[in-house]
Amino acid sequence: MFKTTLLAAALSLASLSAFANPSAQPATPAAAPVGAPLTLGEQFIVRAYAGQMEGLAINNVLKAKTLGIAVNNSTICVALAGAMAGEFVGHNKAEGLVAAKKGETPTRRLDIVAYTPTMDLSTAASTLTNKAAIALVFGGQISDADNAASVKATLGELVKADYKGDIFLHLTVAAKKWLEEAAASDSAIAAYLAKKKTSTLWA
Repeated sequence: MFKTTLLAAALSLASLSAFANPSAQPATPAAAPVGAPLTLGEQFIVRAYAGQMEGLAINNVLKAKTLGIAVNNSTICVALAGAMAGEFVGHNKAEGLVAAKKGETPTRRLDIVAYTPTMDLSTAASTLTNKAAIALVFGGQISDADNAASVKATLGELVKADYKGDIFLHLTVAAKKWLEEAAASDSAIAAYLAKKKTSTLWA
């Protein structure tokens, strides 16, 4: 039905490798017991690397100048979204600084919508659909069923808006095949994804 490019997957794995490589650390921490789960702080560090690498892909491959991030409200995913946003801002702040010095209003280049159970998704999605790229960042501590529902609901809003920008899939979204699941259960989403150019879907 549609094809995705496994770019973020490679970048995310590279970021995990960097985290695991002692030479990448400024100091050698005390060794954790073999097989011990990551602490929450270490989970955040992993997402910092992954978010930075995905932000680099959005900047250097998609070359997006405006970005909307749709993310669930789990701490792990929000940490990743923050790192992604930070990398994006680092590459896209120069024009805003120039505009501010001239007394002009800078273009709003970044919006993040963190999903909550009571939010109005239609209103929230409207802040994303005017962006050149939208990143779907779902996973973390939220159940697969809830994440899949959020992805499907977001795609439904993109269908309504006939969004023509790039859709960037966080590794978990691609690996879990939540787009395929949404398309299989909704013919409008299936038709929308089928007509999008291959290059506009990134994972």
